[in-house]
Amino acid sequence: MDNIKIGQATEVVQSFMMISKALAKYTQQNAANLGLTLQQIGILNTVYATPLISFEQITEQLLISESVATISIEELIKLGLVEQKSSQEDISENNFSITDKGKEISKKSIQNPSSYLAMASALEKLSAKDIDTLLRIHKEICNVL
Repeated sequence: MDNIKIGQATEVVQSFMMISKALAKYTQQNAANLGLTLQQIGILNTVYATPLISFEQITEQLLISESVATISIEELIKLGLVEQKSSQEDISENNFSITDKGKEISKKSIQNPSSYLAMASALEKLSAKDIDTLLRIHKEICNVL
């Protein structure tokens, strides 16, 4: 691969990373306003969306390490937001469900989707055609990767 293509690839990757970082900042701020970390709000919303989700499913869906998931889940349990339940199919596997208190916080986080609002604001500056092109290109890149 020549230097021009490597340079372009670097620029595209950095662009994706900058957007991801900016959106994560909004989500992190939303989580902090609710007294949680970014990882905790991600886990809480995942458990809310998927009742009796397994530990493995949480780490796979959120692309987080087992240690981060363990620490975050333990804190969510201490806060009374998530409950740990034994799996009916596999006694060695635990599942997690959300408490009523956890549902309230999850709903609050969903009602204030600051990262989506920020993206919507940015997209307002683009034409519908540019947005369609952007989405098409992103899908093509995802399919190739």
